[in-house]
Amino acid sequence: MLPLRRAALLSAVPLLVVAGGLALPGGGPAPVLAAGTFDAEMFQLINQDRAGNGVAPLAWNASLSGIGESTPYRGCGYTIAGRAEDMGERDYFSHQILDCGSEDVFTVMQSNGIDYQNAGENIGWSGGITDPVQAAIYQNTLYMNSSPHRANILDSAYDQVGVGSWDTAPGQTWSGGGGAPVADVVISAVEFIQSGSSEAAEVPAIATFWQPAASLGAAPVGTPHAASWGVGDTDVFWRGNDGGLWHEWYSNGWQGPQELSPPGTMASDPYPVSWGPGNLEVFWRGTDGNLWQVDYINGWQGPADLGFGPLDSDPHPVSWGVGNVDVFWKGSDGGLWHAYYANGWHGPQSLGNQIPLATDPHPVSWGPGNIDVFWADASGDLVHQYFADGWSSPVVLGDGPLASAPYPVSVGPGQIEVFWKGTDGGLWEAWFSNGWQGPVGRGGSLASDPVPVRTAPGTLDVFWNDTSDGLSLASSGPGGLSLQSLGDGPFSGQPSAMSWANGNADVFWAGTDGSLWHAFHP
Repeated sequence: MLPLRRAALLSAVPLLVVAGGLALPGGGPAPVLAAGTFDAEMFQLINQDRAGNGVAPLAWNASLSGIGESTPYRGCGYTIAGRAEDMGERDYFSHQILDCGSEDVFTVMQSNGIDYQNAGENIGWSGGITDPVQAAIYQNTLYMNSSPHRANILDSAYDQVGVGSWDTAPGQTWSGGGGAPVADVVISAVEFIQSGSSEAAEVPAIATFWQPAASLGAAPVGTPHAASWGVGDTDVFWRGNDGGLWHEWYSNGWQGPQELSPPGTMASDPYPVSWGPGNLEVFWRGTDGNLWQVDYINGWQGPADLGFGPLDSDPHPVSWGVGNVDVFWKGSDGGLWHAYYANGWHGPQSLGNQIPLATDPHPVSWGPGNIDVFWADASGDLVHQYFADGWSSPVVLGDGPLASAPYPVSVGPGQIEVFWKGTDGGLWEAWFSNGWQGPVGRGGSLASDPVPVRTAPGTLDVFWNDTSDGLSLASSGPGGLSLQSLGDGPFSGQPSAMSWANGNADVFWAGTDGSLWHAFHP
């Protein structure tokens, strides 16, 4: 459903500590900031950006600056520092406070009596720039070149800001960004508010800076696919050159690779899904044409030939609740087929071939007991079939012609958005919210299928390999979808994406160098 209000997770790539004796906008008293420091320089740059775009300047709020830097918070059951210092001292990088449930800066603001109608946070880090003024200039440039960050900096509703920062000591390194330890790091937290009654508060706006793409080694065949069973956990799977299932995983650092099936057992990409904490299920089409699986619960089990087949497409799983998994594929009769797990495997079951599949079927669930499946028919039209207390008949939605399979995502109960590559090479979309709407062309120049992922309630990102710019992104926001190039690549196929927490997205692809590549925003 568009337009959507984006609760964007704001991250950045800031550097060293800066601040300057700057007068408050409107002739107020100067904030107490040391000249030449990161905090003051960033404050000045933000107001220069606003002035250059006809937006009123922000007033300095010392309480927000303290929250962003060093003001203690005791709401976790123990005392932590302000946002930047806490991430630096405890070696992590996230809007969600480490080991503190779902709490974030907005909880901290409320506990400190900050009265606001709207609020936002930018967090960022980078290393290698030792001059604080140059570090602030560099970070500000990145912010202004990123549409979600630019939108927050130039939001005319905000009237106050605070900047906090933390930097590594000489010889100290920091590895909370998910890669190798980095020296000369500065972490910053920029806190925005629209002052006023918090009773009318809207969803805080947040956005995220993308971290540079990195090779994870390995050598995938086809497209690597990833899933997560909990915050901070990422598992990525691929078919190896030997035809076996391979796996790397992130838990306080990348680990693996590990082979999970014998060589020569795979005839498709692997497709993972999780139905709950500590669980992973991975499915693929075996060289015998049947559905195969491995699963993780306190250790890897399998592989197992489930005996369902023959499959005439890749299998595509979805879970609508704990202990429930449904897998869909195109059968040899051209129809939609299905098997499901609920206290044991059931199926295979034909869901009919009244409208034969011309693409793989792609399922999505927006809530318990609900599944929607989409595919394109031979005419290139979008087809939809759903389960709600029983399977419906397939319906041609007619939103075509499609030049790729359709890819659905749900951002909330009763809400579905479907994306595809159009015959014009652009990104297209239809959506359901109290009825089907669209299709609408969103632009872009796709060299791959589009891959959507829900990044928070009501928000999503769509990724694809662009014909000229490499990895590209469309993010939902207050005005609809905002397109930007992330520039990562080159690709030998298409990307896949996943999210393990609100505001997070991880993207994987096979590079032209034959290795597994990864980009993410925290």
